[in-house]
Amino acid sequence: MQRSSDASQFPELLRHQRASDTVVYSICYNDFWMCKLTMPRWSRYAAWHHIDHVVLRGEANAGNASLASRTKSQWHKFVLTRHLFELGYEWLLFADADTAPIQWRHSVASWTNLKSSDLTGAHLKPDHKEFGAGNTTELVISRDRGHPGFYGPPIGPTNTGVWLLKNGSLARSLFDWQWDCAHHISCSVKDSNSFNTDQSSMNRWFWKHVYTGQDRHRATLLKYCFGPRRMQCELHGNGSARALIAELFKPNATLDWRSGLATAVLAINASNAWILHTLALVETEDQLRIQAEARAGGGDGPVPSMREYIGEAIGLVERLLPIPHTSRKHGGSL
Repeated sequence: MQRSSDASQFPELLRHQRASDTVVYSICYNDFWMCKLTMPRWSRYAAWHHIDHVVLRGEANAGNASLASRTKSQWHKFVLTRHLFELGYEWLLFADADTAPIQWRHSVASWTNLKSSDLTGAHLKPDHKEFGAGNTTELVISRDRGHPGFYGPPIGPTNTGVWLLKNGSLARSLFDWQWDCAHHISCSVKDSNSFNTDQSSMNRWFWKHVYTGQDRHRATLLKYCFGPRRMQCELHGNGSARALIAELFKPNATLDWRSGLATAVLAINASNAWILHTLALVETEDQLRIQAEARAGGGDGPVPSMREYIGEAIGLVERLLPIPHTSRKHGGSL
């Protein structure tokens, strides 16, 4: 079976014209609700930095934002990355739909030449340290949040929701590995249709070729939400959804939940974090449900749904940290 970018699956891409050597792109199948909140900000970010922005939306279907469409997009992002490189891009930033640039003055280029000496991991355990490849970097990625980032595959060390990749042989190695895994050819992922198996597969590739392999000098690995340059942070920093939500909704909270979120957003911005990863996932939804059930017999006010909670967070980013509009034209949403 021949490996291929198989761009015929994505006729929208055939209309795309490259206007820059760098592109940031996301997948928003089935009119995913998060994209309505985050993609306008990514579009303004791209315009400000004179790079292209691509949002692959596909055709909506009855599946809505189903698990099937989510897992498909996880594997498709590697096929689409390969095709975008075939269009001539040198650098590509993939950003999950539940992300948004928070320190928007950070350019993509500013992340492509980080050296180990730029990072502050001296006090970390040897196997927890960050590393930077300087001007030989072809991949910039952060660890998964919490302890998974310090484990080996399949659960660590990388988070594939945000990564920066250069067009070259390292990218081709990753593409071939992921294509083979998705087609059940050569990797040990048991079910390529299960949620998050693309990250498990990439962790195996990263461990073999980069972390313990010969390509370590071609990659930069950053601790999640840590150090002077933070590639991505979640709303609750290095903690958990449980910790932040419990704090915002405890009976004696001194701030209402909206004010509490505003404090969290400003703290993340002050930490020099590039991208906010809202984690619009089951963990957050479950913790909000637990709080709502606890307040069923009374309390200090209603607990929001996950959409209200995440929507307020992104709204705060827009209001508190606006990106100026620019008339510069760039590759647009598809």
